[in-house]
Amino acid sequence: MIRINNGSAYLITKPEHVLYLSGFDGEGFLILTRNSKFLATDQRYWLRAKGKIKKTFRLFGLKTGWEKELNKTLNKFKTVCFEEDHLTVSGLRKWKKILPKRKWKESLQVFKKMRLVKTDKELFKMKKAAAFGDVILKKIKGKLKPGITESFIASSIICLAHELADGVSFDPIVAFGKNAAIPHHLHGKTRLKKDDAILIDMGVKYMNYMSDMTRCFFVGKGIAKVRQMHELLLKVQKTAVQMVRPGIKVKDLILAVRGLLGKEAKYFTHGLGHGVGLKIHEGPSLSEKSDDVLDAGMVITIEPGIYKPGIGGVRIEDMVVVKEKGGEVITKSGKKTFLR
Repeated sequence: MIRINNGSAYLITKPEHVLYLSGFDGEGFLILTRNSKFLATDQRYWLRAKGKIKKTFRLFGLKTGWEKELNKTLNKFKTVCFEEDHLTVSGLRKWKKILPKRKWKESLQVFKKMRLVKTDKELFKMKKAAAFGDVILKKIKGKLKPGITESFIASSIICLAHELADGVSFDPIVAFGKNAAIPHHLHGKTRLKKDDAILIDMGVKYMNYMSDMTRCFFVGKGIAKVRQMHELLLKVQKTAVQMVRPGIKVKDLILAVRGLLGKEAKYFTHGLGHGVGLKIHEGPSLSEKSDDVLDAGMVITIEPGIYKPGIGGVRIEDMVVVKEKGGEVITKSGKKTFLR
């Protein structure tokens, strides 16, 4: 936990930070002071909050007149730190009316930084989410037959995720043939054809934690040019995963990947990956503009891709835990691509 100065309070409004700090996953906000922790919510979530919040938190009821009561409760606190990457300008204006005559300071994303390194409990939940994803993909592979639609496969993933875990962590990306040249293709009525290529990007949620994984498959012979792209990408992605370790700069990792891709690097049109946790996209950043450095306990994705309009696209994505001596891949689905 951060050290809070006397006379200061933290207003926490970002849902994932409320959940991370208090254990509560409903609507509400937190107030942290040096000696007190408040979870504020209304009667819709009162019983739920009682059963979920950590013992160190006190409940504060958002009932009629709560603004005056909160102002009185926090009377001696003259500085309020707020989450500048979440609270809007109009939202801050409202809060200044609720808690007037205070100095308002940006929190400098302290809680976002706190969440970069995962605890053992967090890692357990993320590994469970990844394992459920592996089970689901194995079941989905059996449905990949000519004539099936992208939307049917996406719906099947969603149904299985609700049946086995706590739902999906994002709307699945299912792309057949040339559609895979669009990195975030929206699944539709396109039907799978004989000797076609398939890209599936999917994630599962378990106890509020996320997983993320992408695999490519070929029906029959597949598409020759896409197969060649995939063979190169397999080698590049494997090398990138092997480079993961504490202390490596994200920029150096991306530079190495682009070098391995060679002339195909111009078809790699997005970041190398992203952090995963309570959100499917969180820190650290693995974009080319990132100044982040990997540290033990972080969980990231490694997902290089090659996308050629009019031909197709490939992406291979694994979740990797940064360990003291390297990276541990927790998405275990194999990369055998040919379906018969």
